[in-house]
Amino acid sequence: MGMILFVIVIIIFLLNLWSDKQQDPKQMEVYCMTNACEVVYEHSDLPIDKLISSENSVYIYSLGAKVDPVLSTTEIKFGAIGDVILYDPQYYPLDSNGMYDFDLMFEPVRERIKQYDVAMFVQESIAAGCIETYPTFCSPFEVSDYMQDEMGMDIVSVANNHILDQGMDGVFNALNYYEEIDFDYIGAKLEAEQKPLIVDYDGIKIGYLSYATTYNGFSPPEEYAFMFKEYSEELLLSEIEYLKTSDVDAIISYIHWGDEYTYSSNETQKLIAKQMASGGVNVIVGSHPHVLQEVSEITNDDGSTTLVAYSLGNFTAAQQTYVAETAYAGFLEFSLVFNMSDGAVVDVTYDQVNFFPTYNSSYHEGLITYPLAESSQASKLDYWCDLVIDSENVTCSN
Repeated sequence: MGMILFVIVIIIFLLNLWSDKQQDPKQMEVYCMTNACEVVYEHSDLPIDKLISSENSVYIYSLGAKVDPVLSTTEIKFGAIGDVILYDPQYYPLDSNGMYDFDLMFEPVRERIKQYDVAMFVQESIAAGCIETYPTFCSPFEVSDYMQDEMGMDIVSVANNHILDQGMDGVFNALNYYEEIDFDYIGAKLEAEQKPLIVDYDGIKIGYLSYATTYNGFSPPEEYAFMFKEYSEELLLSEIEYLKTSDVDAIISYIHWGDEYTYSSNETQKLIAKQMASGGVNVIVGSHPHVLQEVSEITNDDGSTTLVAYSLGNFTAAQQTYVAETAYAGFLEFSLVFNMSDGAVVDVTYDQVNFFPTYNSSYHEGLITYPLAESSQASKLDYWCDLVIDSENVTCSN
């Protein structure tokens, strides 16, 4: 008799599951004999929630509600930009108050940059509040003000071979000024306990790194060595570990590397890029060569990919007299797409990757940064796109 009752209960339960699919799962019940609930549970993807009642050895349980996760996607659009290194002719334009006027140089690309959710660049001539050019550079504070206020730049990378051009006074002046105007900087730090930059974008956390591979033979005093981010795999992995324990959802890194005036990455760059990619960096942005190098992808062991721009060239400079090809540069445009479940990031990819070519006109043309397609050198657009693009997932256009 007991076995018959058990079989009847099981049949009723399965029929209820089949006929009540549209019913709120919280209202459904499971009828179980002693120890039989385990059997019923194996045939249900709903957890048994709690005992409601028991009578004549029949136990009645409510089914826990099966709630589908809330799926969503968040996208953040980035613009990564190369070196700002200022020479004498770039300081000549003055406004009516006798202040430095950078509007002319950047007007053709300013609105493009303001479209990015996050815009980043390299300040190679250290903005330490003075003016000096080759071979030891120094730029006025007005450059930092202009990049932040007028160009819409969000993050400045300072790890480069000219950071020590003005000694430690220059480094302190530049970093303290960034602190004063609340301009996020990467690639150096003022305090030993200062950690890598993490920015929270409405619940999505992104970590930013920046390194240099040379300081032009300069070395900081030993007591200030902690302030600088000279690349080593050990430093990289320790900072990535900090970012991961801080639960960042993505990592972007700048790095000042490579051989000047060469149009493809060298073996050391490729090795470092692989170290960064395997460590978990999503996007790598290179600077220093002053000319363009390839934009490509690295496939990691887990099947994920890392986007690498080995060199974006000069955002602005006046080196065309020495090497004509330094006039050609560009922006790396990309979106990070965060797939989310119940508000938590479960996956991140990059998408809509585009190289936006630019042209820095000559001194006689005003040292203006144009979209390449709108410049006097527009006919060379295809040439530079072919040289730079090294992935079918990257476009090249203005």
